Amino acid sequence: MTDLQIMGAGSALIGILVAVLVAMLGWLGSRIITRLDLMVDRLNKVSGELHTRINGLDTRLTRVETKVEG
Repeated sequence: MTDLQIMGAGSALIGILVAVLVAMLGWLGSRIITRLDLMVDRLNKVSGELHTRINGLDTRLTRVETKVEG
């Protein structure tokens, strides 16, 4: 093999490795984004439940205060 053929084969190998690396990074990035979206959905659900519970506690305390004062 001549030097030119070795350089061409080396360049092709480096190009393939870079393409594989970029593909893997894209795949990992999409998985991370999907997991983050799921986490945001879960946090929104928990947030709604906490607001409901806090509002329920506030109502109970108001009723207790009203009964004690009344």
